[in-house]
Amino acid sequence: MLESHQLHGVEYHALRTRQAGARRFISFHILVPGHWTVQRGHDLLERIEEEVRAAIPNSTVFTHLEPLEDPVSFQDTRLEREERARREENLG
Repeated sequence: MLESHQLHGVEYHALRTRQAGARRFISFHILVPGHWTVQRGHDLLERIEEEVRAAIPNSTVFTHLEPLEDPVSFQDTRLEREERARREENLG
């Protein structure tokens, strides 16, 4: 389902899932061309979230929009990013 959007220059990463009881929680980052408007990116996220909810019942979907061209967008695929940045600040 997410792969179908790659034909339009959209990528994704940092896909995470968890389950609590009957509820499923799904989060991922969507990377779009930087020249897109906020509205265009938001509209895409709304469509993707709806597609995921339709395919996976009882799911709550969290997305995060990022520009493809920004190298920082690719540094947040790990859960430890924020913790690592704090440690580096304290050492520097």
